Amino acid sequence: MDIIKRYYHIITAGLVFIIYVITLAPTVIQIDSGELATVQATLGIAHPTGYPLFTLTGYIFSLIPLPFTKIYQLNLLAALWCAAGTLIFAVTAKLILENLAFFQPVTKTAEKRNIKKDKRKTATAGKEKDNSTTNTFETPK
Repeated sequence: MDIIKRYYHIITAGLVFIIYVITLAPTVIQIDSGELATVQATLGIAHPTGYPLFTLTGYIFSLIPLPFTKIYQLNLLAALWCAAGTLIFAVTAKLILENLAFFQPVTKTAEKRNIKKDKRKTATAGKEKDNSTTNTFETPK
């Protein structure tokens, strides 16, 4: 169970990749896939915005001699991108959820407590001649 907690993001990305490969389109499908695959294979220019990073990485990936058709090879690249995106999302979600207390605003009651503490300190500061310092910051609960 400790291994799952430690490597959950890699396991999740691996499962997404496996499911994507199982359901991968063997040929051209609807919308822009044919155009974008042609652009990647020939290092051409796609319709605006052009997708330059997508085109360059696809062109380089299409040069790798794999025993697949070019369209299947480029669809396989899309599976890799999808798995990488899932990995980044899982890591980011974990970081946000672990540090959720950091993002919570200070409540009004905590502010009032700090004001009361400051008033007490200023009132007693004149009476005491001790120069010791105290921490006035409060950690979020």
